[in-house]
Amino acid sequence: MPEQFNNYYEPFLGSGAVMAQLLYQSSTTNTPTFAHSYASDILPFLIDIFNIVKYDPQQIKNYYSKEIEDYYKILVISTMKLEIDLIAITMLLISVFYHVHATPE
Repeated sequence: MPEQFNNYYEPFLGSGAVMAQLLYQSSTTNTPTFAHSYASDILPFLIDIFNIVKYDPQQIKNYYSKEIEDYYKILVISTMKLEIDLIAITMLLISVFYHVHATPE
């Protein structure tokens, strides 16, 4: 296997894991190095994401910041609802227990 290639072409980029691994290999490994790398994929949404990362990374940051913020809002509401449900169930069980044991036999 040659120690160096002029170009590396990744026809199915996907997550980019293979290309990333090759780009950052240590010079002490047996992995060949290359002067230039080219990535492509056929999935339009994947191409759009990589173009946004390349040309407007702030857009990705804003999107995920909002998603994370919305997730935590829902989590807080869900937690509050769970606490209210637990209180209601506890009150119901206390009421049932009281009426069962307070009734004369």
